[in-house]
Amino acid sequence: MNINAGRQALHKIHTDKEGPNLGLWYLIAKDKFIHFPDGVTYNDATVNEYLRVRQFSFKKGEESISEGQAKKLEIRHQYRIDGAIEHSGWLSAGTHDLENSRRILVLKGANIVNPNPGEWPTIEGLLREAFGDEREYHLFKSWLSVAIKGFYDKALRKPGQLLILVGDSGCDFIQAIISAILGGKRVNPFDFYLEKGARPAELFEACAWTIDSSSIFSGNSTEKKRFTELLRLCSSPALEYKSRIYGTFQLPLFVRGNVALEWRARCVRSMAEYIFEPHEELIVLRCGLSGLPLEESFATKLSQELAAFIWHLLSEYEISAELFAPRFGVAGYFSSEIKNLCFVGTPEYEICMGLRKIAPDKKEYEEADLPGELEFAGMNRTQLSGILREKPLSVIMESLSEKFPDSFSLKTSKNRRIWKLNFKKFDVEAPF
Repeated sequence: MNINAGRQALHKIHTDKEGPNLGLWYLIAKDKFIHFPDGVTYNDATVNEYLRVRQFSFKKGEESISEGQAKKLEIRHQYRIDGAIEHSGWLSAGTHDLENSRRILVLKGANIVNPNPGEWPTIEGLLREAFGDEREYHLFKSWLSVAIKGFYDKALRKPGQLLILVGDSGCDFIQAIISAILGGKRVNPFDFYLEKGARPAELFEACAWTIDSSSIFSGNSTEKKRFTELLRLCSSPALEYKSRIYGTFQLPLFVRGNVALEWRARCVRSMAEYIFEPHEELIVLRCGLSGLPLEESFATKLSQELAAFIWHLLSEYEISAELFAPRFGVAGYFSSEIKNLCFVGTPEYEICMGLRKIAPDKKEYEEADLPGELEFAGMNRTQLSGILREKPLSVIMESLSEKFPDSFSLKTSKNRRIWKLNFKKFDVEAPF
């Protein structure tokens, strides 16, 4: 009797400290037990030793099963999970119920700064200098406000727009602020083969998916494919989480992708296909900072002001009706200045420059005859074939007519498409 009473007292000590399940969860997919929060897994045999250490006996008495077996069955039936995540950038540590009655366990959750009212003059000065245009300043703050509200309250989560910052300096400071208020951790998806479907567990460790300016620098086909897949993933509602140890399952996705690009035509080439039509999933801003203090006190000030800045975004800042959009919370935006930079090197640009050579004055050409005219004017056949494989000539010409309405106009006659060209007042840098 005294032995049983002593064992019961020890049981209470452990359950008070670790919970009625003694910190164990039953991982259905792997038929294993997993300990929270360290993630150690136990099979049916090794979990017995775990329970013995906590003074659960596996000797049968008058009961049909031992108390150790009873506790193990209790955990199997009442503390079941469908999968576990080692580290989540947007979920707190502990269990979470997903759709279809699925439950997952997060071993390490997001780091959250406690917001507090206060002043944030250093951050304000930084943002004002980075985004000199008033509209672009508020576009950035609106994007950040939607992001931070979703980070702190999952009921307010919206699909993620991809934020693009283009400039020669200062983008890294803005990205540092983004990652600091979204859990303090960042991951670079371009470190993985996104275009090939790679979905490593590291992608789930940060809410801030941060692409630095060294990741996109040549505009080659690989970067373009990876950028296209990144854009798609940022607004996806869920992504497959795959862990050899903890199972495979669909996990709700809440990430905020942000990309820094240098102010060079080759660096922005990955965005070129998005400049002729509106894309609500993109916010592309000019970003520039100069003369930033390098002393450690500057970084310290930024850190000290984060809690007040977060409080401002959560409690004070309101997105204007002009910038609001229902799907993402903020309307899509693409700086005209950056569109012009993206235009260089596009199929439209190459065709435009070729046509300029053959039509210095007003001329009319049937669309079907344009490829031959371009070759006659000196455009390499291989180059022309590559351009037309990438995009149909009709689409290219219509895009050019939208950007340069005074130089390209279409008329139709008996099912023929005839283009009137006039380069007398042509300006390749005319704004979009």
